Amino acid sequence: MFSEGDDWQVQFDFETEERACRPFPPEIAIVSGKGSRPDGVMWSMETQTVVWIELTSPWEENRDKNHELNMIRYNQLAIDLREGKHVGNIKWRVIPLYVEVGCRGTVNQRPWYGMCNDLGFTQTITRRITEAATQTALWCSYFIFLCRFVKVWEQRPLMGASVWKGTR
Repeated sequence: MFSEGDDWQVQFDFETEERACRPFPPEIAIVSGKGSRPDGVMWSMETQTVVWIELTSPWEENRDKNHELNMIRYNQLAIDLREGKHVGNIKWRVIPLYVEVGCRGTVNQRPWYGMCNDLGFTQTITRRITEAATQTALWCSYFIFLCRFVKVWEQRPLMGASVWKGTR
């Protein structure tokens, strides 16, 4: 998919002040409001393809419910883009990816491995990114647990990215 065009653009939310509330790419669609854009959007004007990723980190028992809610949230946008109801009446190829990494470090396997496959990850990269995501979820949950008695939550810098050794 990504080899089909050479004009791919990428936007991911990292909830920093300078990137807060980035809109959906306006060259694709004009949508607004909180929750109107998935966490990550990749698109190619050349191939008229848009891929989005929505990541949720729920309590494991709520994974399926959260998966369904995310699908419902962006379903109309996907339909409208496929039918050409937005900017320039372009009919987009839409690849929506909804994944969950539970707060105790488990991935919702079918959507997670489907995403890795759709993005063209090798088995080695899939294994490593899965390990990084599960470890990050565990560390974040542990930190939240340690801060459970803190009355005021302070803004903290993002965690450093996991280092993948020997990814080739």
